Amino acid sequence: MKNVVLALMLIVIVVVGFTRGWDNALAEVEKETTVSAFGEQIEAGPFSLVIDGVMMDTTCFDTTAEFPLCLKVKFHATNMSDRAIEDSAFATHLLDAGMLVVNENTQPLSTSMPYPRIERAIDGLNQGAFQPGIPGDYTAIWAVSDDVNRCDLAIVIKQASWVKSSLDGHRYWSLDNPLTAIPVCGGE
Repeated sequence: MKNVVLALMLIVIVVVGFTRGWDNALAEVEKETTVSAFGEQIEAGPFSLVIDGVMMDTTCFDTTAEFPLCLKVKFHATNMSDRAIEDSAFATHLLDAGMLVVNENTQPLSTSMPYPRIERAIDGLNQGAFQPGIPGDYTAIWAVSDDVNRCDLAIVIKQASWVKSSLDGHRYWSLDNPLTAIPVCGGE
């Protein structure tokens, strides 16, 4: 049995060597991410999303001395599932827990908080839950440094899958690989 395990490990090492390593394999996966434009409808997990535009200003309470600007992504979202998407014991909403990401030159943008704050466009209050079938206009807000160049940014939307926990059998939405990226410059 020991020899079989060693032989399998050797085969994996040889295959990885011939394919130029794990980094190249990951780069190939990243290249498969599609590029979308503002105004396109994107189906991501339970959501139908349309990213309307991006603006930067200083009018949000998330700013600090290190991160004095607010990056605001305006979007339209509809929960297409048959259940509300709301806070849980393990994670917050999909949209503000990693489904929407901002990259700067293909790397995650440095922000004051790891995830955006989601506000309803109608009243500026935080979104509590996304009810099934009810569309809404929202803004995702990140506090960023003042040396950020808009043209280096892309809004990345990750896919989500409805999965079942192997520990206790409950079901939840789990984030997957990037689904699409929307370059900030040239897309508005």
